[in-house]
Amino acid sequence: MYSQLIHGKFCGKNSGYRLIACTPDYENNTEFIYILFRKYHFWGPQGVGDGKAIGIFQLDANRLVLVKAALAEDENQQLLSSADRDVRHFYQHHYILADRVTENIELLETNPVDFLLRFLDRTSPYFADFNQPIYPHSANGSFWEQIISEIFQPTSSEITADRANKIKQFSDDIDNQARSFLLLTLGAILTGQKIILTIDNNASDPIDLVSNLLLLLPASYRTKIAISIGTVEENQCLWADIIIKTDQEPAYPLAEEFIWLDRDRKKVVGKHDPDIYNHRYLNDFVKKVCNSPEFIEHFIKHLNSLFSSVRNFTRDDLQQASSLIYFISGLPEDPKEAQEIQELQKHKIDLWCNYIAEIYENHSNTDYWQPIIDDFKDADDFWQALLKLFQEHGESFPIAVELILLVIQKVGIEQAYQKLEEVKQIEGLPSALIKIGLLNRFPSELENSVLNQHLVDICEESIKDIRDRYLVKDSVVEFDALINFLQKSNRYQRLFSSAKEKFELLSKALKPELSTKTIKSIFNQYLAIKLPYADEQFFNSDLYRQTLEKFFSIKNWTKYFTADKTKSFNYLPAIAQEMELNYEKTDLMYANFLDVFSPPPENTYEILIDIIKKAITFDISTEKDSNIELKSFPSKIKLFSTTYQWFKNNNAELEKRLKSLENASEKWNNWDALITFLKVIPMENILLVEDLLKNAFLKKSLLKWLKLLKADSSFKEDFFNSYSWNNIQLETISDLTRTEEGQWNKLLTCLVVERFTQEKERLVNVIPTLLNYLCQLYFQEKSISIEDRELWIRLIEPSFLKYLSNVERLNIFSLKWHLKIYSDFIITLQPLDDTQQKALYSIAKNKFDLVDNLNDKFQLFQDIYKYLAKDHLKKIAIDLIEFCSTPNEISSLVKLCQKFDFDNRDIKEILTKVKKQVCGYSLLDLLFSYLELEPIYEYDKKLIEMLFFISITNQEQNKKIGIFLRNYNYECANLKLIKLINDKLIEQQYLN
Repeated sequence: MYSQLIHGKFCGKNSGYRLIACTPDYENNTEFIYILFRKYHFWGPQGVGDGKAIGIFQLDANRLVLVKAALAEDENQQLLSSADRDVRHFYQHHYILADRVTENIELLETNPVDFLLRFLDRTSPYFADFNQPIYPHSANGSFWEQIISEIFQPTSSEITADRANKIKQFSDDIDNQARSFLLLTLGAILTGQKIILTIDNNASDPIDLVSNLLLLLPASYRTKIAISIGTVEENQCLWADIIIKTDQEPAYPLAEEFIWLDRDRKKVVGKHDPDIYNHRYLNDFVKKVCNSPEFIEHFIKHLNSLFSSVRNFTRDDLQQASSLIYFISGLPEDPKEAQEIQELQKHKIDLWCNYIAEIYENHSNTDYWQPIIDDFKDADDFWQALLKLFQEHGESFPIAVELILLVIQKVGIEQAYQKLEEVKQIEGLPSALIKIGLLNRFPSELENSVLNQHLVDICEESIKDIRDRYLVKDSVVEFDALINFLQKSNRYQRLFSSAKEKFELLSKALKPELSTKTIKSIFNQYLAIKLPYADEQFFNSDLYRQTLEKFFSIKNWTKYFTADKTKSFNYLPAIAQEMELNYEKTDLMYANFLDVFSPPPENTYEILIDIIKKAITFDISTEKDSNIELKSFPSKIKLFSTTYQWFKNNNAELEKRLKSLENASEKWNNWDALITFLKVIPMENILLVEDLLKNAFLKKSLLKWLKLLKADSSFKEDFFNSYSWNNIQLETISDLTRTEEGQWNKLLTCLVVERFTQEKERLVNVIPTLLNYLCQLYFQEKSISIEDRELWIRLIEPSFLKYLSNVERLNIFSLKWHLKIYSDFIITLQPLDDTQQKALYSIAKNKFDLVDNLNDKFQLFQDIYKYLAKDHLKKIAIDLIEFCSTPNEISSLVKLCQKFDFDNRDIKEILTKVKKQVCGYSLLDLLFSYLELEPIYEYDKKLIEMLFFISITNQEQNKKIGIFLRNYNYECANLKLIKLINDKLIEQQYLN
């Protein structure tokens, strides 16, 4: 039941203005009634004579109010009076409150103006006492129901052609700026501007205008517009959005809240928003339909269906895209003119595009869009807008793809077929839909051959699309993603159940000429794990042709695979490397081959070696090789668990070695045992050690090389090209020279010397180490072999010696003299300081003293003169002359001293050391010659003593000695000794 209350006076009583009647639900709500009356009225306390007014407003979210104000009348339209201060007429305000929850508000929402006019024509009841009507007569209160039944008679919501024509006429009534008054009024309402309309001489009825313009709004919003009609004081009626004054023009100046549409003068009076004529709802919809009664009729029919029970619009909603989308279907679909069809269809699609983009800015989650899809999945303009958005923006506008997929999913199966046909025609859309799950969106109960064929077509179009758009640019990211999505789909496995079907699908993606990068990516994503199943279809494909041309590993593998598959396994690691397979794909490819063909393990050791190598060098984070980490083997080999386990399961001895390696992966013995098991031939064994372990056990691999070279020197060039040789360090060579296996050390030394010229920069620091080692070795052996002599000669060549310090060279001198190697080995020394000179003399003196043979002593003397200082050399000469036992030996030494640039003083000093038993006639000439030289008293004295000794022991020479002494310079000699010699000679009659 509608609630009612009447504010006025009792007839014939002195009651004053008060609540005189109300339905029972408001009997105890005096405060509310007071507030209602104080706010919602039409004029001030003084009244407006015999004026009348009617209005409607929304009190709150749930209550709608109709109000009428007029002088109280009886059923014969005679004015009534109260007893206040004589007989006086009074006003009554009659309020009808409609609850949106309990009442049929849709009745009012058709057109509230119609019900206002009925209310205006109905005489309100009058009362002698509270709730005691005099008219209409009723004893049980049903007069309230009678009022409602008379006002709220159903009104037809059908829009007629006449009414549509009238609205068209209203829209043609323009102001002096060529703006339609109807649209101005509508725009003002939508922007919150309050409007005053008046009865103008040359204009249409304003009530009719308002009644018709309300039809251009959704039904649920019509009752939210507050309207007052009649004799109204606008300044007392600020609650109204539209005021229709039926008495006079508005008072000046206008309140700031109002504008007056002066249709008589064709102008708008008052301050107003300049954008009221460009409101979004007007531009997008009303202006489009007002050009044609046919359009108006179609649009209003749609608006009439939008009751608050369907969608409750607010004023803000009519600016928001999320609400405006519900008016698009109100635009006509089949105008009479073809051009109009095209224009309207384009307009609707453009609206959808704009609205979708705007909504997406705030609502990217597809859950928000589910109700919208439910409402518009069958709307062709919505569907076409989605397709257009994708064509314009592609996958950079993802919501378009998501919505297209939701529409396909939610429409009936027959419509889905039709939409899939359209999808195939749009470049890029098939692949975009597949990537977000198109193949999985249809429930299994809908699966049938027709649907599956459509999906197969979509898959093929997707592949072609990716090919055309991406592969030509050498970008494989999108292609990889597509293949990945295809393979993860359950339906994909059913749509392409056989390997042949899958390969045919893939083949459609290929350009006539693909880059190496693209082929490699396709191989990684798809072909690697399928390679064991390669058949005639693959070998005849264009993909195979291009792969064969660009990848040698595939060509090499094919040669064996097509002839004898069991021999092709050892070529798989080359494929894995060239194709840059990650550890997961590598394991899958190997395991598939091993499972499919079950070859003998010995035919597949290269696969095992490859995964072991990756396990100790592979960096998971970068998927690239890094430095060797032997301790990582037990954990990283699990990356290739399927392949690794196959080897352990198929050979017990191999399993034993692998388990030892797992338990102690940093021990050489475990690695050596495994490698020796895998590669028996020494050369292959060494190469595997180097390839697998690199510098982890470099010394061990060098020893293997030296052992091989000792047995077969023909591998020398292989050694020089080996990893071990090219990464050898000084420390490693030093370690090897300290081993007990001297022959290997000599071999390594020979190899270093042989390679020195070509690799001088790398080996130059090795030479001192090798020479020092050899010196120690030969000291121990006390000899140098014939085969080592050539090596020794090479090592002391100037080209080598220049890298040695003097201290290191002195060590060589020690060995050189120790081994009695003299002048045929010439060693140059840099200038020696005093300490080094003393060291060299000490070495020479020591070796001289150890030599027993005089000839060797002479050889040593001849060798050391090049290096010793003169004073040190003289000491050696003095030592040497003491060993001379014949005059000839003495003479030879003197000649050497002369040759070595000894001066006369030095030679005289040396001669004084001749043993007495050697003195004889053959020495006379030598002694005479040095005595005849400039005398040096100390040394001449000793020489004369030697003459005396000769004269005693060799009397036959006395005369010759006497003659020499007679002519000798006595002033510088020992006169006593000479006199003694002379007397002796006279005595023996050798002198006269």
